[in-house]
Amino acid sequence: MRPSTDNSATASATSASATTVPHGVRLSYFRVGAVDHLVAGLAAGTVSTLCLHPFDLLKTRLQVGGPGAALVGVPAAEVVPYRSSLHAARSLVANEGWAAMYKGITPNLVGNTVAWGLYFCGFDLVKRALSERQPLALVRLVSSPSSLPVAAADGSVAGSRGRRRQLNALEHILAASLTGTCVSALTNPIWVVKTRMFLDHTPSNNSAAAAAAAMRATSSSASATAAAAPSMPSYSGLTSALRSIYRTEGVMGLYRGFVPGLFGVSHGALQFMAYEELKKLRTEQRRQKSILAGGGSGGSGAAAPVHWSAAETITMSILSKAFASLATYPYQVIRSRMQASHGEHVSLRGVLRATWREEGLRGFYRGVCINVVKVMPAACTVFLVYEQVGGYMKRHATYQQS
Repeated sequence: MRPSTDNSATASATSASATTVPHGVRLSYFRVGAVDHLVAGLAAGTVSTLCLHPFDLLKTRLQVGGPGAALVGVPAAEVVPYRSSLHAARSLVANEGWAAMYKGITPNLVGNTVAWGLYFCGFDLVKRALSERQPLALVRLVSSPSSLPVAAADGSVAGSRGRRRQLNALEHILAASLTGTCVSALTNPIWVVKTRMFLDHTPSNNSAAAAAAAMRATSSSASATAAAAPSMPSYSGLTSALRSIYRTEGVMGLYRGFVPGLFGVSHGALQFMAYEELKKLRTEQRRQKSILAGGGSGGSGAAAPVHWSAAETITMSILSKAFASLATYPYQVIRSRMQASHGEHVSLRGVLRATWREEGLRGFYRGVCINVVKVMPAACTVFLVYEQVGGYMKRHATYQQS
């Protein structure tokens, strides 16, 4: 809960947020500035997951639906040879009901909400440490949270931890990579549960169950194969799934797919690097336009806080996401197959070999179409909600952070 302040201090800070702030000082809604990014990230993860969960479900099923998946321990009953994204959607609704579109929503919502909140918060802390040329400052902040800059009752922060500078592209990649690695280590067990629940083909209602039984009856060979093959266990919830996996597969079961998941860190690093570089470019364009219009002096002294419009945010998020997605999509297929596997000795090398031998290069891009449909709106939603929530907190900020 934010502390109460006197009316004059609040009015002063609000006025400052609407006009200009001293150079090197930023506004914050909470006393601890990093909490602004945490809250905005939590909001972004929640909204994007609720809106786009069905696309994530279909993408995962398509990724695990190729013949190469059965060779690495994925239960054969779960390897459904979907012909296309549309075929996968129709089969899901026909066999399991409309409610199945939101299977696994709990781990997906928890995972994405926590992951985005921690990512944006951690990314900001790492960037600040690097921009002040004090990399070890991050260690101090993590080991001693009380050393985070906290505003006083009048909205100011005493002292300064060094003059900040703009980071270059490589430093943005470093900041995003470090943040992504930590977040992946914390949330990987949730992603394992999400993948397992996504692949649960249990019908969601009686009519869907009857339809599924009818389809199985029309194909005796498929029925015999499914009966002989091990099936994916059905989990009742996130906590029960975590306990079940830990009990039957140990800690390693909770961290299946972690190594290929680290390639996802490169995806996030490339995306955030591109996004930050686009923001720098757009900020410079604004500055030059202001100078030509006679409304700026070249960047010295006070500066107005930057607020991004919805159109600017959407454009930058689409470009950065497209760049990262084209470069790193294959790792998602490999990670999904490893997480879905119940084999005792499933290695990254084995999954790569099986996928290449059975499906070729095309196998590494299974589900790419539905992924494109999902990731572009997802990227736009995440960054749009993040920037709008962050912008709201800046406009109503009551604290200044040095």
